[in-house]
Amino acid sequence: LNKAVEAWVVELLDQQRSTIRSHLLSSSANFIPAAFSLEDVALNNITQVACAILYIYWTKDCEQALAQCRYDRRAIPNTRAKFQSAIVGKLTSMLTKHSWRQSISAISSPLRLKLEALTLLSLWLRDVLNDMCSRKLRDLADFEWQRFLRFYALPTTEGIQLVLRCLDCELAYQCDFLGV
Repeated sequence: LNKAVEAWVVELLDQQRSTIRSHLLSSSANFIPAAFSLEDVALNNITQVACAILYIYWTKDCEQALAQCRYDRRAIPNTRAKFQSAIVGKLTSMLTKHSWRQSISAISSPLRLKLEALTLLSLWLRDVLNDMCSRKLRDLADFEWQRFLRFYALPTTEGIQLVLRCLDCELAYQCDFLGV
C-alpha cells in the first residue's frame, strides 16, 4: 500500500510540474517587459505563472535601474515610483473597487485569491525596492542586490527556461507548487 501511494504522489508531482511548465512556455511572450500587461498576466495565467512573470518583470526593471544609477542617481527611486503606480496601485485598485477592465462586477473567488497573492508579492517587491533606495545601491555586483532572489527568463532551444539566482547560486526553476 505504501509504495502505491508513493508512486501516485510522485506521478501527481510530475504532472503538476508539467502543467506549470507548459503554462510558463505558453506565457513566454509576457516575459518581455515591453509586452508586459498586468491585466493580461492576472487574467490569463494561473497564479504561480503570474507570480513568476511579476518576478521576472521586477528583476529586469531593477537591473536596468542599477545599470543606469551611475549616470542617473534617481534611477532606483524612479523605478520604485513606477512599480508603485503601475503594479501595486493597479492591483490594489482591482481588489478594492471590484472592477475589472472598467466594468463594475464582482470578482470571482479564484480571481480574488490570485489578485491577493499578486498584491502581496508586489508589496514585498516594493519593500525590497525601498530597501535598495535606502542602502543606495550602485552596482549589480553589490551584495545587497545579490542577496535577493532574482528570476530570469533565458531563451533555450526548447523555448524559455526560468532561472533563479541568489548570491552566487543559480538554479533552474522547478515549477514547485506555491499553494495559491
